[in-house]
Amino acid sequence: MWHAVEEFNPIGRLLAGLGFVLLFAATIIGLFFALHIPWFVSGGFPDPAMGQEMEKFFGYAEWPNLVETLGFILCILISLVGLTLVVTGRRKAGIFHIIRAIIGVATLVTALMIFSEMIPSHFFKAPTTYTLRSHQQEQRDEFRQMLSNQETGRAVGYLVDHVDMDMAIIGGSLLLVSVVTMAWPHKRQKKQIHATQSPTV
Repeated sequence: MWHAVEEFNPIGRLLAGLGFVLLFAATIIGLFFALHIPWFVSGGFPDPAMGQEMEKFFGYAEWPNLVETLGFILCILISLVGLTLVVTGRRKAGIFHIIRAIIGVATLVTALMIFSEMIPSHFFKAPTTYTLRSHQQEQRDEFRQMLSNQETGRAVGYLVDHVDMDMAIIGGSLLLVSVVTMAWPHKRQKKQIHATQSPTV
């Protein structure tokens, strides 16, 4: 007699689980830099001494731009390592399950990049490096003044007022698609085993 038994792959599940942990960490890191948190640190949030120490360490006031660039590079590297672990863990689950993981991670990275652009970048650019229009310069100076005065609440509200809602909706939609795509369960494979019947007496 033949019975269908679900195939169990503990190593694959462990690797995929570690991959998802790394992808979650990459998402948190990506959102941290996409929301330009380093600029609020430079403005005195949560501790003015922290921003001063960071400026002293890097040697110039525009250090958040460098930190954000390095942060996004780190986010992509962690995402690639996480994707590698997930793909390795899913190698016995079928090609379509692997493709879903690749699409999910690519969508996740795209969503984080879009989130980073939903706030106009001229708020965070140095006028000595980038040419800004007059109204952009005024907005930037006003925002920087709020940070200098440690008016973090006003600065956050000022940025929220200038958020590109279309970009925010697109980024949020892609993030949701990414989560659903990677969490979609695969069709479990079952293998047939032959069960011998014991002779009756």
